[in-house]
Amino acid sequence: MQNVNWNKLRDLAHQTSVDHGFYEDKPSNIHFLCLIVSELMEAVEADRKNHRAKIRPSYDTPRYSMFSDQTFHCGNVYFKENFEVQIKNTLEDELADVVIRCLDLAGANNIDILFGNPPAIRNQGNTLTEKVWYISGVLTDHTVPLTTKLNTTIRHCFQLSREYGIDLLWHIEKKMMYNTLRSKKHGKRY
Repeated sequence: MQNVNWNKLRDLAHQTSVDHGFYEDKPSNIHFLCLIVSELMEAVEADRKNHRAKIRPSYDTPRYSMFSDQTFHCGNVYFKENFEVQIKNTLEDELADVVIRCLDLAGANNIDILFGNPPAIRNQGNTLTEKVWYISGVLTDHTVPLTTKLNTTIRHCFQLSREYGIDLLWHIEKKMMYNTLRSKKHGKRY
């Protein structure tokens, strides 16, 4: 994690979002915070349905660059199909979406991503739903600065991922590649 250039990743996420039309109507920060909360709820639904990725990279395997591993790289003509069959709409995918949306909003507001240890969310409940409720509370608390909301949410997603044995960075990289291949606004109104 130490060698990840979070602000480069932030800029890439934001540029992809801009390129796909998400900023055409100049939505507010609250609009994007609501979309982050919606991704958290999609993570809960994926967990409820036991939708897990069919591919599980391990923390013990060497870190692959964004475009290097054999099955999941943009140069593979089957990348999009592989992603949709093996990863899309899973817990791993939805947690990656939460982080990507945080990175995007940070990019829109020139907020530095300061990766570090999150405040414990273990004491905020035992289940994923209880922990997500706590994270949602941070995102919706009007007294918490935007910088804190985004950095804390990213760190909490990584903590949850560790608890679930998910290599979240790998999933973020693959989802960001997938997003570059999608249609305007990913086929949605906003």
